[in-house]
Amino acid sequence: MQDFLDGSFKDLFSNLQKVANVKHAKTCIAALEYLEINTPKAIIVSDQGILDDANRPVLERVLSYLNSGGRVVIGLQFSTFAQWPDMDKFFSNDLGLSWKSGNYTKSTVQLNPTCAVPTDVILKPFASPPYLKALHIRGAHPREKILTPQFEEPEYDSNDERPRASKETLIAKHYVETQAVVVGTTVGKGFIAYLGDVNPGPETDGVIIALCGLRELD
Repeated sequence: MQDFLDGSFKDLFSNLQKVANVKHAKTCIAALEYLEINTPKAIIVSDQGILDDANRPVLERVLSYLNSGGRVVIGLQFSTFAQWPDMDKFFSNDLGLSWKSGNYTKSTVQLNPTCAVPTDVILKPFASPPYLKALHIRGAHPREKILTPQFEEPEYDSNDERPRASKETLIAKHYVETQAVVVGTTVGKGFIAYLGDVNPGPETDGVIIALCGLRELD
């Protein structure tokens, strides 16, 4: 699986290395040894291995880093291989969040203009991925939803004379009810984000880099 990860996301890793000093921990011991003496700008959780009981010490160390002000981005192969009950337990029990695994589907997506992200997150890359296949998240607060399925204004019967909700009201309702492809929120003093896209590509590479608080080179 490690070779598959390296091959599938080689462009992302290459772009990350242009803007940051990237360290790739391939074992539990390597991750623990690195985090013992280093405080990275961000940690990317690339697959479901962090949820395995055998890797619980790594998860505990990552949670400590997060609560102390760190940045954690969950993505890459995580949404493809994580078991949904394990994911929901992780969100609820370990992070104290209301997030739950939602629909696994394709959708045209848009940036939620009211989302709350750290000030160093550049939002420009979030305008690039118009159509994504992803494991969506349900149960998030509206301001935690960063990329969501596109809002579609309902069609009305011209003969229906009943009062109609304003577009602003409908958009607000959309962000309350919709699931999300990308979510993020504060945990302790830190920030955690989830990207549910299952296909690597340049559109979401920019999103991951931005969520790490980095600026992609032009």
